[in-house]
Amino acid sequence: MIVEGENILVDARILHMRLDVKTRFDTWIQRRIEEYGFENGKDFCTNLFKSTGGRRATEYILTMDMAKELAMVEQNETGRTVRRYFIEIEKQCIGWVGYMLPRLEKDIDLFGERLGYNYLQLLKSVELKTDSGAANSRKYRNPQEFWKNQSGITFVSEAYSKNIISYAAVKKLSRETKLRRISFESQLALQGGVQ
Repeated sequence: MIVEGENILVDARILHMRLDVKTRFDTWIQRRIEEYGFENGKDFCTNLFKSTGGRRATEYILTMDMAKELAMVEQNETGRTVRRYFIEIEKQCIGWVGYMLPRLEKDIDLFGERLGYNYLQLLKSVELKTDSGAANSRKYRNPQEFWKNQSGITFVSEAYSKNIISYAAVKKLSRETKLRRISFESQLALQGGVQ
């Protein structure tokens, strides 16, 4: 793996070896590029370098997305393991329900009737910190979305609550996905597969 800024790139020869492909590297990579329509400069880049035999060889550096696709289409046990992993992640994303949210409350004040969530209860239910700078900065950046009721409890509008819930869900899902990916990579390392 090669890290360039925020981009993660993959050496195609290493991927070929880790996928335990039996076809010669140059035949395999050229066939896959043609078969799946990968584009030079977009999905991969090439460099010529001297090989130990004196003949120049082509080095293929792949984007992470291309490497994932190649791993998933490989017709061997490693390819099946990779496919099962991504299928499981997709199932978990689709089946993921989220949080038990507090009751949406109706507040009647000088401005009429408004629906909103108790802000602190909402943050707790979506597992966000209630005493963080982010919790306070939301109120200052979007004052029209927050109000205090007659008892002094801060409420947040139903519309803006959806943004908070979405943010928390993405944060939680990415944390869970990262943990599953680490577990998956550990399993593959033990099997001698792709790392």
